This record gives sequence, structure tokens and C-alpha cells, in this order.
Amino acid sequence: MPLRHIVLSAVAFLLLFAAACDSPADDASQPESPPSQEEPQEDVEYRWMPDGDAEKFLAIEGQMGGFSKSMRRVGYRYNELYWAADDQNWDFASYQLEKLESELRRGTVRRPGREASARSFLDDAVPALQEVIDAEDGEAFEEQFEEFTMACNTCHGQEGVPFIQVQPLDHRLSPVRELSQPAREDEEE
Repeated sequence: MPLRHIVLSAVAFLLLFAAACDSPADDASQPESPPSQEEPQEDVEYRWMPDGDAEKFLAIEGQMGGFSKSMRRVGYRYNELYWAADDQNWDFASYQLEKLESELRRGTVRRPGREASARSFLDDAVPALQEVIDAEDGEAFEEQFEEFTMACNTCHGQEGVPFIQVQPLDHRLSPVRELSQPAREDEEE
């Protein structure tokens, strides 16, 4: 078949295809429209959700947890932050501090009553620690991290849980290390 016939056939096919796309479809091929708000919907039975909308939101809020879930996440970030700086992995330390701060802020959204005690921590302790992380100064970090830890404990006292005392870290929970840093002998099991 000559090239001219192939080109003409292709052009004819494209014109027919374009014309078919422009023609309106009959009603039988139209998808069924979603039910309107006025149409009754099937009753859905929930295993643990109450019936009313307000009660549902309260149930979901209860499942999300309050500040204690935020504190668990903050504790993880606190640990990672310390060991990142100990490894002089300053980018990872900065990342962990950012995530720690973000989790505290989310916690105060869920529990606004905690914001007052978290405020000085967020406004003072976090920026002061970020400053020494940015300076990549290990000795200054150790000193500032001690202040940071005291700020944690002060906040716990303000919240009526002084028995929650954050202590200096003595073991690592995460396997994350600076790429150039092998595990130290005292950490090997």
C-alpha cells in the first residue's frame, strides 16, 4: 500500500473519530447522576459511632487522643534530636527539632488549654536550641539541651504532672546515624 493511501486513511480515521467525540451521547449511555441531597440515603450502621453529627465529631476527637499522644511523639523526636547532635548530624538534628515543634503545635490545637505552658517552650527553648544546632557546636548543644530538658520538666510541672521528669538520655532508640559514623563500641550489644 503506497504511503499516500496510509496517510489519507489515517486522516479520514481522525476526522471520523473527532466527529464521534463531538456528537452528543444518547441518554442510555449517560452515567447515573449521584443522588441529590433530598433523596433518602441508605441507613448506615456504625459499630462505634453515635448517630448525631456533633457526637460523631466528639467520638473521632476522642479516638485521636489529646496531648498525651503528642507527648509520645515529642519524646521520640527528643531522643532522635539528642543522638543526631551527638553524631554531629546537624541536618538531622534540625529536622528532628522542627518535627518536635510541629507536634507540640498540633497538640495545642487539639488541647488549647495546654498552649499557655507550651508557649514559653515554643517561643524560647526551641529557638535557643535551633541556634546552637545551626552553629554546629557540640559543646554548646550539650549545655542548651540541658536547658531544653529543664524547660520540658518545667512545663510538666505547670501542667500538674511534675512526676513526669525527662532525664538525660543514655541509650539510643533509633538506628539512624550519620553516614560517616559507625556505631561506637560502647553501643554494640
